Amino acid sequence: MARNTLNRIDSKHFQIALDYARNVVSGNKVACVEEIQGCQRFLNDLESNKWDFRQERFDQVIGLIEGTVKHIQGEDLTGHPLKGNPLILLPWQKYVVINLLGFYIAGTNERRFNESLIFIPRKQGKTSFMAALTWALSLLERKSGSKAYILATSLQQTKEAFGFMTGNVKGNAKQLGIRIRDNNQEHSISFDWGMEGSAHIQALADSPDKLDSLNCNILILDELHAWKRAGAKKYQLMKNAQKAYRNSLLLGISTAGDIPDGFLANRLRALKKVLNGTDSSAAWDRYFIYVCKANQDEKGNIIGKDGKPTSLDDPYVLEMVTPSVNETVPLNELILDAQQAIADPQLRTEFLNKTLNVFTNSMDAYFDIDEFKASDHKYNWTLEELAKMKNVRWYGGADLSKLHDLTAAGLYASIPHLVVDPVTQNKKTIYVDVAITHAFFPRALMLEKAEQDDIPLGEWEQEGWLT
Repeated sequence: MARNTLNRIDSKHFQIALDYARNVVSGNKVACVEEIQGCQRFLNDLESNKWDFRQERFDQVIGLIEGTVKHIQGEDLTGHPLKGNPLILLPWQKYVVINLLGFYIAGTNERRFNESLIFIPRKQGKTSFMAALTWALSLLERKSGSKAYILATSLQQTKEAFGFMTGNVKGNAKQLGIRIRDNNQEHSISFDWGMEGSAHIQALADSPDKLDSLNCNILILDELHAWKRAGAKKYQLMKNAQKAYRNSLLLGISTAGDIPDGFLANRLRALKKVLNGTDSSAAWDRYFIYVCKANQDEKGNIIGKDGKPTSLDDPYVLEMVTPSVNETVPLNELILDAQQAIADPQLRTEFLNKTLNVFTNSMDAYFDIDEFKASDHKYNWTLEELAKMKNVRWYGGADLSKLHDLTAAGLYASIPHLVVDPVTQNKKTIYVDVAITHAFFPRALMLEKAEQDDIPLGEWEQEGWLT
C-alpha cells in the first residue's frame, strides 16, 4: 500500500493501533519477542503494495462493539460494578481487530486474513472480546447469510461467551426479531431480516458428531491448548467448513497448556518461524498472529530484561505477558500469584501455563529434544569434518523394523575438543559427546502413527532427522 493511501486513513481507532505497534517495536511498551515481531510485521505490511488497507469495516465493528455492547458482570480495578457499562476495547484489542479487518488483497473485496491465532494468558478480557467480535461481525456479514460457531472442548466454556451475547441482546430481542434458544438441545442466537440478511450464532462443544455438518463464515476455536497432535485433522475439518465464503474468519484463541507436543504447541512453533522470518512462504500471508508469552532461553527457562533466567515474580516479565495489565488485572495481583506459585509447587504448572503462557509437560519426559537442540548450537562441525577426524573411535547401532515401522540408525563418539578456560585463560581439552542419528518411516503410515502414538514424525522430517 502506497504511503499516500495510508495518509488518507483518519480513523481514531487506527491511530491507537498504530501507536500500540510503534510503542511495542520501539521498546516503549514491554513486550515479548513474538509480540515485537508481530507488530513489526504490521508496520511493514502498512508500507507494502501487496495489500489494500481500508478503515470502513474495522471502524464499523469497533463502533458497534463500543456503542452497543455492555459488560454483564464484574468489577473494575477500583471495585466498582461494571455491569451495564459500555465495553471499551483496549489498545491491543483494537490492534487485533484492525489487522483482521483492515487488510484486503489488492484490487479485490476479499479480506487478507482468513485465519488467525490469538495466544494470550488468562485475565485479559478474552471471553467478552471474543463474544463481542463474533456478534459485531455477524451483524456486518448478515447479507451473506452469516453463520458463526464458537467451539471449545467443553460446552460450559463456550456458554461463557454465549451468555455474554445473550445478556446483551435479550432485552431488545423481541422487537428486533432476534430468536434466542438456550436449552439442553441448542444454545443459539439467530435472526432473519429478509432482504437485510440473516445471521446464526451457536455455541458448541467440539464433539465429533457436530463437526462434519458445519458450514460457516465465522469460527471461533477456544481452548486449543487441550488439542493433542491428532487435532490437526480436526483443525483442517474446521477450515473446510468455511469454503462457501470468501471473507471467512477462523480465529483460534487460547492460553498455553501441559501438552508441549500437541496441536497448539506445534502450530506455535511454525508461527514463530513466520514471525522471525525463517519461513517467508506465501502460505502464511493470510494468517494473523498475536502472541503474548514469557520469553524463554533454549532450555525453557523464563528470562528477564537482561536475557538471563529470572524468578516467576519478576515484574518485567509479568508486565510483558499481560497486554491488559492494570486494566483487567493489576500488576501487584500478578506478583502475589507468582509468589504463591513459588512457595507452593503444586500451583506452579498452572501459573506457568495460564499466567506466563508457556507450555509445560505434566510428566517428566524420557528425554527433552530441546536440550539436544540447545547443545547443537555450541558446535558447528559438519558431517564431513567429523568423518575426517583422526584417532576417534565411533560406535554404531541400528533398530530395524520387521515390516513397516520406524527404522533407525546411529553413530556415537566422544570427541576431544580444545577450549580456553574463561577464568584462567588456560587451554584445556574437553570431551564432547556426539550422536549422529537418522530414522526411516513409510510415508503412507506416517500420519496414522503420529496420531496414534503422538510421535512428531513430521517435525523430525522437517528437521532432517527422518526420511
